[in-house]
Amino acid sequence: FCSLIGRKRDAVIGRCDEDLFPTEFAAKFRRDDAYVMAKKAAFEVIEENPDPDGRMRHVQVIKKPLVKDGEILGVQGMFWDVTDKFRAEEKSRVNEERFRTVARATTDTVWDWDLVTNHVWWSEGLRSVWGYTDEQIEKTTDWWMSRLHPDDRERVLGSVRQALAGNDEHWSAEYRYQAADGSYRTILDRGLIMRDKAGQAIRMIGSELDLSDR
Repeated sequence: FCSLIGRKRDAVIGRCDEDLFPTEFAAKFRRDDAYVMAKKAAFEVIEENPDPDGRMRHVQVIKKPLVKDGEILGVQGMFWDVTDKFRAEEKSRVNEERFRTVARATTDTVWDWDLVTNHVWWSEGLRSVWGYTDEQIEKTTDWWMSRLHPDDRERVLGSVRQALAGNDEHWSAEYRYQAADGSYRTILDRGLIMRDKAGQAIRMIGSELDLSDR
């Protein structure tokens, strides 16, 4: 706590919020304490607090009433600095939103394959380009594999397995894919492989480009 607010221990012991924080923050902490004491219930929140340099830090706070013999004596609490985690999650959220926006803007069919759960997300292109309805689409690789041309299936699946098992960062293949009307079209499928720290493939994001006109 002393490190976070930039004070020595002797300057903190026995002090109140008004002595340690700007007025607006001290007032908020007081309201939180009053809530805990009035409701006799725990309180948990992630809030922004300034550090000694004036930078805002995200802090996870848990407060609960301090009770002895049925009497509320005050409030006790704990907190953790979660700034790095919060910023990483926010960055991830922004990147996901950007990815979804790009997927909506392109005429390619964009896909996102979670290798851990085997869940596949498909962009709108699967409906607008290939004619499939939401009811027809299954979010698994089995559904995708069943629509590969029989003469291309073994080659394509083999190339996917080889890329995932090795150290490749990219995968691509040209093959015939079945549309909702039963016809086959030639596509170029490209994917980016994401791996964990151990090198294990955990996610793959890519797009299908219809080459039929070519």
